[in-house]
Amino acid sequence: MLRGLMVPRLMRALVLLPLALAGLGCATNEVNPLIKRAIFDLDCPREQLSWRKIDDHTFGVRGCGQKATYIQSFRGAGMYDECVWVRNN
Repeated sequence: MLRGLMVPRLMRALVLLPLALAGLGCATNEVNPLIKRAIFDLDCPREQLSWRKIDDHTFGVRGCGQKATYIQSFRGAGMYDECVWVRNN
């Protein structure tokens, strides 16, 4: 009986793990694309930029006497969504 309970749990974990990792992969290394966008938007070199996380999908960037707020957005469908940063002001 115990073995019968383990299989559904294992199957559920195997199905949910790729979905969780796809979302995590989208969020873990997204500062670099954000900074590239801010360098262009603010016309400011990276060395003069500072940024801070506002919430899970929002960053504030300051530099060269300006500031901008960026929201993480997702393009695509399903597991292969592309993460993009959109200026919110």
